[in-house]
Amino acid sequence: MLGSLVSKRSLAALGAAVLLTGCPDPDARYDEFLDTAADERGKSTVKEDYFGEPLATDNVAKTEVAGRFMLSVATQLDPGTPLIFQADVVVVDASDPWTIDMELRPLRAMCDGAKCDAADPRFREVIEGAVINTPGPVPYEDVDSGNANLGTVGSFDIAFGEVSVPGDANAISGSDILVDLNLYGATRADTVCGQVDGGLVMPFAFTLERDKNNFGTVRLPEGGAFGDLAPVGACP
Repeated sequence: MLGSLVSKRSLAALGAAVLLTGCPDPDARYDEFLDTAADERGKSTVKEDYFGEPLATDNVAKTEVAGRFMLSVATQLDPGTPLIFQADVVVVDASDPWTIDMELRPLRAMCDGAKCDAADPRFREVIEGAVINTPGPVPYEDVDSGNANLGTVGSFDIAFGEVSVPGDANAISGSDILVDLNLYGATRADTVCGQVDGGLVMPFAFTLERDKNNFGTVRLPEGGAFGDLAPVGACP
């Protein structure tokens, strides 16, 4: 929720982009990605049951949730290997309706061309210079965001637009990605979560469907480190 260096780009197609590199033959590159993703899923330490679950509408609540979170985007291409960001969330409750804003910074997944070891001090460090900002605060209230799974209480939509994510945040291939991103979220207790859609722009076109792509957050404790947190890529 702030300005933007990488400006208006998307988490949505993240998963797709994350796994693929530029190539004159998109179909062949996509097949290669599927093979790679299958191998990576076998190595994942992420709890698979956190990804792709239906979103419940019972404990949705509009709250003053704000602060710093680890935000994970789990895509349909490889839900067990999410893209992970530092998310700074700002809520303004003095307006009518309330508003919510968000700034994302990709966290490092690759070290020296390979997946970072969890003991490496660079693991999940903020990648300097890569900032993804919203177009500005969006309404956050008891309004219908058009997302039937989230209901109408404490919901919001954020259209980031076209977003660049550096390869160092790509745990699958290490390649840079360019995607168009939309978040359809809600707050539950002390977390922000929801669904994602959009489309991979580069290295080739790929559509991410909202009912197959999710995001979840975990609040970063004061003095804590992202490397100590377990990713949650959907509403709990």
